[in-house]
Amino acid sequence: MPVTFNADNTQVRFLAGYYQQRLAVYEHIEFSGYARKQLLDIGLEASSLKKFLLDCSEEGYHCFVDLIALPLKTLERLEIFLQRLLQFLGETSEQALFHLFPEVIEHSLLQPSHFEGETYELSALLESLEPQTQRPVEISDCFSDPQHLQQWQAKTALLMDEMLAFMEWTLKHFRRQPSGCVPVFLLRDTLILYFGYVWLFRHGLLPELPQPLLLNRKFLMVTEGNEDAYETVLLESLYEALSEHPQDTADFCKLASQHLHDKALPLSFQRETRAYLQRLAGSRPIFMVESGLHGSVPLWVLSQCENQGTFLMYTTAPWLREVYQENTFHQNYNYLRDMETSVAQNHLFQFRSIENQRILVNKTNQPHIEKLALYELHHFSRLLEKSNLFS
Repeated sequence: MPVTFNADNTQVRFLAGYYQQRLAVYEHIEFSGYARKQLLDIGLEASSLKKFLLDCSEEGYHCFVDLIALPLKTLERLEIFLQRLLQFLGETSEQALFHLFPEVIEHSLLQPSHFEGETYELSALLESLEPQTQRPVEISDCFSDPQHLQQWQAKTALLMDEMLAFMEWTLKHFRRQPSGCVPVFLLRDTLILYFGYVWLFRHGLLPELPQPLLLNRKFLMVTEGNEDAYETVLLESLYEALSEHPQDTADFCKLASQHLHDKALPLSFQRETRAYLQRLAGSRPIFMVESGLHGSVPLWVLSQCENQGTFLMYTTAPWLREVYQENTFHQNYNYLRDMETSVAQNHLFQFRSIENQRILVNKTNQPHIEKLALYELHHFSRLLEKSNLFS
């Protein structure tokens, strides 16, 4: 369960102040004094701030959200502002205007996820999946309604287009890295990009074999017995650094690392992280790719494992945009959830344990979920083959 927050928590104090300041700005804006593009940018930020709080609630951080949102009536005020803005712009849907797909497309199979299937070593599971991604997958039996199937396929096509654009951007950065740099993908949220890089490597288009890094809160649970260190060490250090107004990503990483070293670090997590990265990359520089928001795990890895390297993210939160400007692909936080929660990345397998330096995962026990995951991976592989990355 998430830790219990209080009003003195650095993250809570920072975000409560940030939301208060942004709400004051939104509620004094005269729409007629701005161009449409400017209003869309402002609306996007407000929509992202709303989505962040809703995502936190969905993940069980109700105490955290209450401390930020209840005193200011934040969600209600953001909703009122966004409705006023939509009306002024002549738009009818926040979803269509600011989200990746104009409708919310869900599937009952995915709520909740079930990981009660076989246990695999991560590397063995990924190796077994790779050839399966090359075969077409029939998913019509996963849907009782043809219209739902068509909507799902349309959303998947849009999502995979976005994945490919993100991958192309990361490749431009990777190819500027020094010789011997190892591409490392933070799983599960960048599984699709990991396979994309693997396919390029198999075709002789990349110099280094990509490496999967499954390092997350469940990793903390296994090594430490609880997940508290994520908030009390990682995020606390990050927001302490942010409160010092860093100039750029390098300055922010330096400050965050200093705060991390000042705290009672979780020793087993530190030891296992170092050993894990040593197995993947040795002492070579690393090029990490993750989906986004805080960048907390890449910051942890780079500060604790003494590997030279860098990291890129798909997107981040509005209050981190200036810090991560050069390291993020997209400005729209609303897209993040869709990018992270594809079936392949969010529902196919889950971290289980570390045994004798082997990362073990539990796979889904539902064949239809596996079909939907393989459908995504196959669609992405075909999209990649047709792209200029293979030319």
